[in-house]
Order: sequence, then C-alpha cells, then structure tokens
Amino acid sequence: MKRNFEREKKELFDKIGKTYNMVLSASYEGNVSSRMVTVILFNEKFYITSMGSEKLEQIEKNPNIALCADTIQIKGTGKILGYASDEKNKEIMTEYKNILPASFERFASKPEAVLAEFVLIECRWWKDIQVMDGVIIDFEDKRAVSRV
Repeated sequence: MKRNFEREKKELFDKIGKTYNMVLSASYEGNVSSRMVTVILFNEKFYITSMGSEKLEQIEKNPNIALCADTIQIKGTGKILGYASDEKNKEIMTEYKNILPASFERFASKPEAVLAEFVLIECRWWKDIQVMDGVIIDFEDKRAVSRV
C-alpha cells in the first residue's frame, strides 16, 4: 500500500532527531565489519567523524553502507569529505559542534579527524511491530510503501 513519502520521511527524521547512535556496517573485499557510531542528521544526510580507522578505509573503497538502530534499517552510500577542519566542511562541523559539543571537543576538533557523509537510499522501518506497522521509504524514487 502506498504511503505519503514526505510524511514518512519526516516521521523518520523526527524519530532520529539531530543525533542518533546506530550500527554502521561496511565492507571491502568480503570483509564486513560493524561498529557503533553516533550520526548527526543535517540536510537529510547523516554525518560522522573518525580518525584513521578501518571504517574510513572500507567506505573509501566500497561506498555501500548500512545503518541500523532499534527497528530502523537503512541502506546508503558513504563518502569521505576530507578533514573535519577543512573550510568546505565548516557548515556541517558548526552543526556538529552545536549538537555534540563534548564529542566535538574530544574527537572532531582534532586536526586528523575526518568527516564522512551518508546519503540515504532506502529505509525499512518497523514503526510498531506489535501491530505489524512497517514502512519502506525509497529516498531515490521519493516514495513510501507499507512493509506488509
């Protein structure tokens, strides 16, 4: 059954809020790894910072990623935007500092911190598993349908 894309997208982003802890899965050459990350939501994309890690290497070599939290499963593509301190990342990093000031001071403000962006492709979300209310949100085709 068709659903209203804009309403479902808004509901998802409202649930996530400005920041959310999620499991990020990435792979390269058959090696898959998952780890907890704290994403910030900005202009309908997710962002993380990291310093010289396996996840950055995997994203650079294979941009296909997945994010998961609670009953939310997201497929997307990742892109390394360069150092968090780069002038081109200033707007995003200002938002990051406002949302997660302690994390910014501990990690993101370091010169070696790298910023990664995740563009959402599809979300599968069980909004209420008790009544089997689920939705699939297709961000590329801008449509939403019931999951069952």
